Amino acid sequence: MKLAVLYAGQGAQHPGMGKEFYEASPAFRAAFDSAVLDFDLHRVCFEDPDGVLNQTEYTQPCMVAFAAGMTAVLREKGITPAVAGGAPPGGGRPPAGISPVTC
Repeated sequence: MKLAVLYAGQGAQHPGMGKEFYEASPAFRAAFDSAVLDFDLHRVCFEDPDGVLNQTEYTQPCMVAFAAGMTAVLREKGITPAVAGGAPPGGGRPPAGISPVTC
């Protein structure tokens, strides 16, 4: 049996998302911290004091960083999905090594 993962899209974001995983999991933290952005990802995802998380230019990087972190946690536990899907605006690619599902 093959495993598929469906990543959450825009609309699922909320301040604090991923913070507990970030604090508890080195694998999540490493993947999350690998994002290179022109804003403070931690501040926006974990606190959102300026109320920008619902703006697409912030939402999408936050959602991708969260998905990358969750994928790292799964891989650390020996779980590698065969396929992945999601609904990012303008398309997008799943994490390396996972085949995309096109609908």
